[in-house]
Amino acid sequence: VTKLTAEKARVAADLDSIKTAAIMLHQDTGKWPPASVSGTDLITDNSSFANWAGPYLDEWRQDPWKKPYRITPFGNALYVYSFGPDGNDYGMTGDDIKLLITPNNTI
Repeated sequence: VTKLTAEKARVAADLDSIKTAAIMLHQDTGKWPPASVSGTDLITDNSSFANWAGPYLDEWRQDPWKKPYRITPFGNALYVYSFGPDGNDYGMTGDDIKLLITPNNTI
């Protein structure tokens, strides 16, 4: 296993944890977390969500390349992603690693 493969596997696991937390928040409140690089609404109740029952995550991690994971609403869905090894934001293209989350977990 190469270092890059291991790093990408860690990102996939982290994104899956964020996905689970976001789905739990959505189930409790009917809302996705807002665009963020800190995941605050998944960790701390800031009273912006009725029926918030978290924390849904213990902490907000950085990817293996020392960049925070991102949350971006996308219609009635949500993207969680890393800018990938190059660390550049090109509108979720290139080597970015992303996960699309929908209310019923379908695309």
